[in-house]
Amino acid sequence: MYRLTELRWAAKKDLMDGSLWRNWYRDNKLPRWFWQRAWEYPWVFSKVDPTKSVLDIGGTYPFVLFKHLPNAKSVDSRDLNTVGHYLHDGLWPKGTLIISDAREIPLPDQSYETVISISALEEMPNPERVLAEMMRIANKRVVITCDVGGYGIPVSDFESLFSKWNVKYEKSNRHLSSLSLVLLQYRQRPIWKNRKIRVVGLVFDRE
Repeated sequence: MYRLTELRWAAKKDLMDGSLWRNWYRDNKLPRWFWQRAWEYPWVFSKVDPTKSVLDIGGTYPFVLFKHLPNAKSVDSRDLNTVGHYLHDGLWPKGTLIISDAREIPLPDQSYETVISISALEEMPNPERVLAEMMRIANKRVVITCDVGGYGIPVSDFESLFSKWNVKYEKSNRHLSSLSLVLLQYRQRPIWKNRKIRVVGLVFDRE
């Protein structure tokens, strides 16, 4: 059984005066189309012990994954070394990529201390099954971020996915969006088509 120990909606204020985000970005410059990652990466990595075993679901970009979690492995349905993307091709060291359907991962129960997923769950078929696999494999903690609304997971599907923990979508003008001016301080350009997406982070701990 898991309990929800943290639920946090990405807020403009976090990037304006949050030391976690400012300090992280000072040492980790991101491509200009990584607007939500400017919030997600610092938040997720702050929830993970880098000395423990970590499994990433969905192929977090290796230039940032291995810098902060050098012993991590990642599950993706594709061979990311050959997908034709300059931030993936040839950048996955041998043994770090598990090519598998995330709905049925060939790993034992509780075989990783922490399992993470950064804005990937909403893009997968049957996210309920993927979430169950993450919780099966994690020995201690599951850390997730999701894009909700717009081109992300529909609000109703998001609430259904986490209904066991009574998670509800929160409407607020304080939420970070792809048009938030504070992103200019992080060298992120505004992206009009993503303006309706809101980003949320969730931490689940095994009881």
